[in-house]
Amino acid sequence: MEKDASKITYLQPDRIDFYISICHQENHSWQGFIQRLDNGKTIHFRSELELIGLLNEAAVSTKNTSDEKLRNWMKE
Repeated sequence: MEKDASKITYLQPDRIDFYISICHQENHSWQGFIQRLDNGKTIHFRSELELIGLLNEAAVSTKNTSDEKLRNWMKE
């Protein structure tokens, strides 16, 4: 049974809600689309790895302020 996104009545400010639709499976990987419910943006993904990357990117972008800089493996 598919959940209707219009039935969601509230969003918590400290968390991002997503609507994920798996359209089909090909080459042992999922393909589909993900929609952020806070801003309505939708993007298609071609693999689970890409899906996880999109989820991670959304989580990091909300926690990162303009004054903070994330550490990475590259020397600056």
